Amino acid sequence: MSLNSATNTPLNLFLGQSSTASNTAEDADTRNELMNIKNYIIRQNTSLNESNKNLISENASLTLQLESKEDELDTMETQIRYIKNELKNFVELRELEQCITNLTIKKESKTKDISKEYRKLLLFSIVFICVYKIFNLITLFTFAYNDVFNLDNVILIDFVHLFSIFCLPECLMHKYSNFYSKIKTTKQCIETIVESVKVKKEEMKKIEDSNSFIVKYIDNL
Repeated sequence: MSLNSATNTPLNLFLGQSSTASNTAEDADTRNELMNIKNYIIRQNTSLNESNKNLISENASLTLQLESKEDELDTMETQIRYIKNELKNFVELRELEQCITNLTIKKESKTKDISKEYRKLLLFSIVFICVYKIFNLITLFTFAYNDVFNLDNVILIDFVHLFSIFCLPECLMHKYSNFYSKIKTTKQCIETIVESVKVKKEEMKKIEDSNSFIVKYIDNL
């Protein structure tokens, strides 16, 4: 026999009894055992497949829940961010309202100052007219009740006349100049206040529009 034929020849080993009946019984037991093992493996595979399907289904469900929660979290973060902006706008609105209130109070104070200046000018004009009339009456009284035309009467009349013509009008013009300067300055201040109030109200309108947009946007999230 060659080496190659010897190598390819199967080697059969037999253990235990060599009788046909014994081999048949062992083969039947082996088949039963193998069948039981096969059935067990099949059952285990079926159970594992079912468990795997359940796990896949649960994993998909958990993935969907996680994605839904992430979407909800993103929505909440967006809402919180916009709510913070809305609260910031409310704070700015409150500051603007306080600023407008202060400007309005200042404007009323300046308006009262103008009224006071007008009253002062009116009072000064009345006093001026009264003084002017008094000096005229003094002049008339001097002419009417003094028959003697002496130097004292001439000096008194000249003094009254000069004072009435130069001093009183000069005093009136000076007073009116001061009055006009104060009124002009106060009116300019009032105009500046009115313009500032207008700008603040426009800013408030923009912020209110922004808040309206934020509320609608949050509701639509």
